[in-house]
Amino acid sequence: MRPARRILGLPVDAALIIAGVFVVLALFAGVVIPGARRRDRARDGGTYSGDRRRG
Repeated sequence: MRPARRILGLPVDAALIIAGVFVVLALFAGVVIPGARRRDRARDGGTYSGDRRRG
């Protein structure tokens, strides 16, 4: 009987699941973070005047 294959010391199935979770989190962050920055800019009228933020 052959030993089970391992990636970074983990069984292949576990390594694939963990890699999939990282990919999903990266995609989620790529969608959420730019959306938050757009809302922040729109709240200031779309300008970078800085008068409101110095307060």
